[in-house]
Amino acid sequence: SYIFETGLLETADLELYYKLSDKYNTPVLTETINKCKTKLQSILKNKNELFEIKAYFRIKDYKDKPVRFRPIHTADLITQICLVCLLNPIIFKDTQVADDKSKRTLSDISQLIPANFYGNIPSVKVDEIFVNWKVKYSEFSERVISKYHEYKESNVYTHEVCLDLKDFFPSIIPAFIYNFILNKLSLTYLDNERECLKRVLTKLLYFYIDFDDTEGFDKIYYSDDIVESESITRRVCRGIPQGLPQAYYFGNLCMIEISKIVSSVISGDSYYYVDDSVIYSNISEE
Repeated sequence: SYIFETGLLETADLELYYKLSDKYNTPVLTETINKCKTKLQSILKNKNELFEIKAYFRIKDYKDKPVRFRPIHTADLITQICLVCLLNPIIFKDTQVADDKSKRTLSDISQLIPANFYGNIPSVKVDEIFVNWKVKYSEFSERVISKYHEYKESNVYTHEVCLDLKDFFPSIIPAFIYNFILNKLSLTYLDNERECLKRVLTKLLYFYIDFDDTEGFDKIYYSDDIVESESITRRVCRGIPQGLPQAYYFGNLCMIEISKIVSSVISGDSYYYVDDSVIYSNISEE
């Protein structure tokens, strides 16, 4: 459920993706698990090692020049599985309730996501990482429409404000997410566990990025911030890499703080689908 860009997988990874849907294919499952274990051990033991990802570009706006692109990231299938292995203890809290049964609940961090957030909501069902986006987007749309009609009749709020943050994922500073999670969980973990948490967060936030297949797009990707230097042999991703499973969860954590800022400027009844928001308010047109 967390492989969002199946169309960007290499042929061999796409074949493996479909083979893994057969939970009785023990040889393939065992081999994949062992590959994931090996990769996780390697990347967690070496503090300087990062996962490698690729960026592809979808046209976002072609009406004006220059053409604007949205970077979408992908990685090999083993890497994406490993990312979710590292992400699970941050999103969820799994507890054993019987000898052969366990229960999945949301972690303390996940419980911080407000009730008026509808996008990328973690699911406690073990066969999915997020609640189906179609279900949540439908809820979001229905709530926004019903409130529009309600406030139009009652005049409790006189204005509908719609916001969409420009370049949301590329503009998120990874260090913000790192410190947000670390500060919230600092009392939950012992000293040695905190060091492990720091290492895990680093591997989920920073990536080496490969531009071999998209020559010339590196300048578009980094915009005016790119630094030309012969000493730079490997580049690190910009912002939070949209397209990878952890990006959408981290986007919500960022929006928790942004929503507080929005509320301080535009008070009222607000609804968020990640960085898209609708606020009903009595704010003046000025």
